[in-house]
Amino acid sequence: MNTWQGDFPRVGTRPGDRTGTVPVDSYEPNGFGLYDTSGNV
Repeated sequence: MNTWQGDFPRVGTRPGDRTGTVPVDSYEPNGFGLYDTSGNV
């Protein structure tokens, strides 16, 4: 089962939105000091 099926935006709708991949450290770390874990699990 693929949970991520569907039509996804190809452009951001808010200032600062990004689509596609981004460099590591583009966002703040979580409470454990880890960066970008949800996209790399």
